[in-house]
Amino acid sequence: MNSGGTSPSLPGYALGPSLFVYAVLAIFLALRCRSAPGAFVLIAVAFRLGMSAAPFISFSPSGVGLSWNALMSCLVIGTGSFIVRRSKMLSYALPPVLALVCVIAISGLVNDRIPESVETILKYGYFAILALTVHDACRSEGPDPFLGKLLLVLLLPVVLQLESLGLGVVKASEGDGSASYIGGYNHEASFSLLLMATLLAVSMNQRISIKLQFLVAAVCALGVILANYRTAMGAMVPMIIALLVVNGMRKVVKNQQIYAIGVVSLAILCIVPIVLSLFAERFETLTILLQNPGLPLKDPGAFTYEERQVMSGRAFIWAEYLKIWAEAPTLQKFVGFGADAWEDYFNLYAHNTLVSTVFEFGIAGVSLMVLLWAWMITIAWRCGPPLSWIFVASHLGFTLLNMATMPFWMIEGLVFYALLCGVSLFAFDLARRAEGGARENLPPQPSPPSGWKQSPSDKATPGPAVGI
Repeated sequence: MNSGGTSPSLPGYALGPSLFVYAVLAIFLALRCRSAPGAFVLIAVAFRLGMSAAPFISFSPSGVGLSWNALMSCLVIGTGSFIVRRSKMLSYALPPVLALVCVIAISGLVNDRIPESVETILKYGYFAILALTVHDACRSEGPDPFLGKLLLVLLLPVVLQLESLGLGVVKASEGDGSASYIGGYNHEASFSLLLMATLLAVSMNQRISIKLQFLVAAVCALGVILANYRTAMGAMVPMIIALLVVNGMRKVVKNQQIYAIGVVSLAILCIVPIVLSLFAERFETLTILLQNPGLPLKDPGAFTYEERQVMSGRAFIWAEYLKIWAEAPTLQKFVGFGADAWEDYFNLYAHNTLVSTVFEFGIAGVSLMVLLWAWMITIAWRCGPPLSWIFVASHLGFTLLNMATMPFWMIEGLVFYALLCGVSLFAFDLARRAEGGARENLPPQPSPPSGWKQSPSDKATPGPAVGI
């Protein structure tokens, strides 16, 4: 058992053949795509998952002064820029991202942290390109066939976790010696984010049977428990609840849906206390923060020993960050101290996206970050039920993640958010054009065999379903 900051890697005799088979599968699925965006997304995601499974390679320097991770991210941005289609969705997706990028650039200039700012901007570029190509892939391939292929690509962490269980490759993630089985991935957070992406992909695919959806959801939930990452456990709850509700609606006739909602709600009310009791010890310090939500605003020097332990020390870390920011000059309050400036002040990163953003990019940056989240949630909500319930619940889960960790730091987090935003944009596009068609009195089209709204003017036909 490794008790360090990173997980031990799987032995080469297990990892090597697994990655080879995975590469063959990813290439096969990409070749079955009918469009460049579909193939691009599958290969880009597969590359990231494969690289993440071998951190001893991905974090090592390449021959051009960048890590292999950074080099691959640059290649994704560059290639995707030529593949992404120039559609009206650009005007919906890009404004909040571009505004945030501008603030990051200004903060870098003010604080003389240009290299760090460039690296951060590249992350947002990665997110934007991947989200837009996911939207394009859904239009070209059909959302369900594309999500079916993507689901197969996303299953690599599950396979590697099973191998880590069988081979006893485990990481001690906490001071109490609790074990994390994460398949050789670098950290529980990145691994758990990939399982959340898998849950998202299966939840959005309306052609997959309910039994298979619940099976994959159970595997993902069990995987996060084995990864021993409490933040992801909590973030998956709204996603699973939404999946239960949506599938409940699929199984009953319309005049019985209100009763189905009642049954599902009752089941949730019964299950949640049981789950909380099983993990009470792991979540007990959270109650202190819930009882005292102003704790992060307290002077760090006044923290008691018990308060320093809240959420594994996160509340104390947030208080330290906010104290430095509050004492900063007015300019730094507005644009922050610059990208990665925390390294000059602290030994630990903030473990909260909003706290980190206000420290690095000030009031302007954190305001635009919140605007980006609200913007995407609004787009998701306007898609209409039942899929909007899946989207909004997933956005809620992602928001919860950002309250106790920093998914925007990790490419795995960007993969999850790009998938969520990209499919939300596609569903919103369908709903928007369907409304436009209704206003123009276009003839209605036959309903598709899924929960997706069909645009009256959409000529694209879905691709062949994947055999899952």
